[in-house]
Amino acid sequence: MTWDEKVDSSLRIHASIVLIAEFQLSEVHIFAPIPAIRKRTRLVKICAFFQAQGLRILYFGWMRDRSEEAFAREATQGVTNRIILQGGGYGGSRTRLYYPLWMLAVFCQALRLPKGGTWYCLGFESAFPALIVSKWKRAKLIFDDADRFSMIVRLPRPLQKLLVSAERWASRHADVHIVPGYSRYEWHGANMRLLRNSPTMQQFLTAQEISAGFDTGTNSQGFTIYVNGWVGETRGAPVFLAAMKQLASQRPDAKLLVIGRGDKGAFGELITLSNVEYHTEVPQETALAYYYASDLVLTYYDPAIDINRHAESNKWGDCAFCGVPFVVNSEVETASSFVAAGAAFAVPYHDIEGLVELVTHCMDNPQQLRQSQAALTGFRHEFPPFDSALAEIMASILPPLS
Repeated sequence: MTWDEKVDSSLRIHASIVLIAEFQLSEVHIFAPIPAIRKRTRLVKICAFFQAQGLRILYFGWMRDRSEEAFAREATQGVTNRIILQGGGYGGSRTRLYYPLWMLAVFCQALRLPKGGTWYCLGFESAFPALIVSKWKRAKLIFDDADRFSMIVRLPRPLQKLLVSAERWASRHADVHIVPGYSRYEWHGANMRLLRNSPTMQQFLTAQEISAGFDTGTNSQGFTIYVNGWVGETRGAPVFLAAMKQLASQRPDAKLLVIGRGDKGAFGELITLSNVEYHTEVPQETALAYYYASDLVLTYYDPAIDINRHAESNKWGDCAFCGVPFVVNSEVETASSFVAAGAAFAVPYHDIEGLVELVTHCMDNPQQLRQSQAALTGFRHEFPPFDSALAEIMASILPPLS
């Protein structure tokens, strides 16, 4: 991003924030099915935006297992954190049984809230029960549909049709229905707003400062491949493990940098390899800074899961901002425009040989990476700074001062 582009984006953010300051709002009630705000990157950015406006945050969450107690007890300035459901874990039939309990917990908590105000709900499972209450509470409700529920939870056909109908009802009745992309929906309501998974401007500028102490990509220390976030069994961990084992003998100068978390299976073995450097969770700005020290980014989504074919990855916006090409498995339909433009590379999810060949080709043909970097600049306009885009959405729904 050029200096002029950065200044232009900063001015747009400032103008949008001035709009928010003209509206009457002192606190935001947030419902999300996770134990703490920092467990979800999108939620961290949204809360940072609200706090930048001087708003208090009352957070109501779901602690799924005991290992998350530390997250639930975290004290964050300006945030009141309250767990309204415990148990259920992640995945499996037991978790599915807990979703109705979460919806009931949200409904009961919403009943206790004062009239008026603004409620932010992450996911259909939070928005649907809150919406039922919000109408007679006269509260503004923001439905952030970061992961479409009916694409994650598969039910018998009659129940699945009923769930989709309920999603449409929630979309239609929310004051605003925020989506990371439109490809997941069979409808496009007037109240739907696009909020792409891109960095905030401050995150981007801070990451640039941090990266000044790093070596840049395509450096003398070798070829750096980067993967971050959740690196689980359905997010490419088994593929990355097999590929890095091959590259260890074929191209020992290829290194994989992993920042984040994963399952105990392939992920656990992956991070022990000699050609893999692993860090646990780091501040978002630091994770973003590492893009500048990387040559290629991996973004894999198992196509056996319906929603994964319609992924809207945080990493694509990060790559567009930082100018680092990425690899995506070819089954992900939402990445097709990047691949067609030469800004990204596509390999079938289970094609380990194909991934190894691609990495080797990029290592031997650095001009290919430079061409992809140039192509990525054409996508920056599709990923405006997150806080600027959110400010415009908020200004469209909040009531003006009387």
